[in-house]
Amino acid sequence: RVKIPERSLLLLKGASRFEWQHGIPNVEDFHSERRMAVIFRRVSGSPTKPASEEQTNSAGPSAALVISTNWPDPDASAAGRVTAGRLQLLRGLCGGGVTFASPARPGNAKGKLSAANDVPCVRLILNDEASVLSALETAGNPELVLLDGFNAEERFGHYVRAALPEAMRVLDMQDFHALRLGRERLIAEGAPARDIASYLPAASDEDLLRELAAIHRCDATLAISEDERKLLVETYGIPAHKVFAAPFGFPPPSSKQPGYNDREGVMFIGNWRHRPNRDCARWLIQDVWPLVRQRLPDLALNVYGANR
Repeated sequence: RVKIPERSLLLLKGASRFEWQHGIPNVEDFHSERRMAVIFRRVSGSPTKPASEEQTNSAGPSAALVISTNWPDPDASAAGRVTAGRLQLLRGLCGGGVTFASPARPGNAKGKLSAANDVPCVRLILNDEASVLSALETAGNPELVLLDGFNAEERFGHYVRAALPEAMRVLDMQDFHALRLGRERLIAEGAPARDIASYLPAASDEDLLRELAAIHRCDATLAISEDERKLLVETYGIPAHKVFAAPFGFPPPSSKQPGYNDREGVMFIGNWRHRPNRDCARWLIQDVWPLVRQRLPDLALNVYGANR
């Protein structure tokens, strides 16, 4: 531990920029009752003039690499659908192409991912720097690396940072996991719905600390919804310029959809491997639907999902 005098400014350079650790101190560590704020900012070079409009509209990255802990399947999960949308977007931005890498076992999902999105897929090895360096080389030493979830950032982000320090690292959250896991624990404890809906992770929550650390280590973060973006900025102090709401990246269907009066029934869809989906479907069927049937006895409910 290092005792830092009040109103101190620490400048970290070299390897120390990546080797510091932070945590929530104990009460006895404070020598006064005043609050303490520690803010980290990455500063590169000297101040420059604002970019001109011509510079702002310059071409995107020459190549990109997406690193995930699995081979996402857009037909099996919402996360897979989100990732497929990201790949389509990157393919339109990158002149040098997009590569996908994962340590997961190859299977049907890997081939399906490659064929559907026209991207080469590379197998990584956990705790193996050489495999990450090989993936970066295969991807053409990309200018942009998208890390699919904070777990992927924890496992592979430091290798990317060391090999390509100038490459932009973007964290795709997919979900605010600390929030979801905390609410899941409350459900398991039988907490009332009001407490579950209002739950926010405490500053000492381990899942929150890991997720926020991954966000701070990256240059930008994609949140799956505007609500989660606002939560990160307004409650957990993430700089607004670092986090963006980026929901599903698919355009609306081109064909005309039936109007409300031409539709009937109710549908629930969700991947059953995702525990909140199972809990939601159970609550809908056991608690909500009997009330609906009292009012609309002929209304049909259809439930769909992969990985039953």
